[in-house]
Amino acid sequence: WRAPSPNLPDWQSAAWYPGECLLEWSGVSVGRGTEAPFQIVGAPWLEADKVLQAMAEWPAPLHDEISAETITFTPTRATWENQLCHGLRFRSPRPNHVPSSPVAFGLALLATLHHTHPNHLDEALLRKSLPLLGSTRALELLRSNDLNAVLELAQREAQEFRAQRAPFLIYD
Repeated sequence: WRAPSPNLPDWQSAAWYPGECLLEWSGVSVGRGTEAPFQIVGAPWLEADKVLQAMAEWPAPLHDEISAETITFTPTRATWENQLCHGLRFRSPRPNHVPSSPVAFGLALLATLHHTHPNHLDEALLRKSLPLLGSTRALELLRSNDLNAVLELAQREAQEFRAQRAPFLIYD
């Protein structure tokens, strides 16, 4: 592995990145400045046990592919630099495996954090996510904490994109 960025020191961080990057504007640390960027999420105010409990309600594919443990950490740079954070470290229950849909994981985590910490991840912060989400409908569903609907929407929009790009692919 050759790290393309100091924030992607290993393949695991790169694999989790497409999901956790959706949280970069949210006021939580995504693990930059730790030994496991994009495999960690936290903040001084985060109630990790509350988030972990809410994650138990995630749909089976996500719930089966992701395990999390509560941790404390102090990032050396970026969000919450040099401040003690409470959070979660994500792993796959299977060795050398990552979620098959890291974006679905990121959407689920974003919805869960909004639901469990609405005073910290408020409407203004959610609105900042629109350039990353690319869909006002997805933002509305996140606001209403309709996780299944936002995951279905993301899947449907990904399929539509694949169909639109198909004529331009040189190789199958």
